[in-house]
Amino acid sequence: MAAIQQMYLNVPRAKVVERNWQSWPQFLQTVGSMDLLLQPSYTEGFNMVTADGIAQGVASVVSDAIAWAPRNWQAATDDATDIANRAVGLLHDPSAVQAGVTALDAHNASALILWEKFLTLYP
Repeated sequence: MAAIQQMYLNVPRAKVVERNWQSWPQFLQTVGSMDLLLQPSYTEGFNMVTADGIAQGVASVVSDAIAWAPRNWQAATDDATDIANRAVGLLHDPSAVQAGVTALDAHNASALILWEKFLTLYP
């Protein structure tokens, strides 16, 4: 943590804010206070933090592992430049959060259909 703090020591308009484990309502409040989330996961298929961010009006830079997210949110996981470029793009895109809401709604509708189909197969 000390190394991360040092990296941000003289960086204007950016800071590291440490938070211990929080209850979900507290976590949502913390997420809602952010400008952008970074979730470039290698393997996580859904990513609840991204969904929580959308619910709080915050977009996320994700990887293609989070396939339901809007395409312009998805960056190459091993490419810091791509992640940074996506971040800048999302911060300047007034429709980014609405695109996330639309993508999450579509994902949830599709998942509900599949879940209901599964339940009819195995009553």
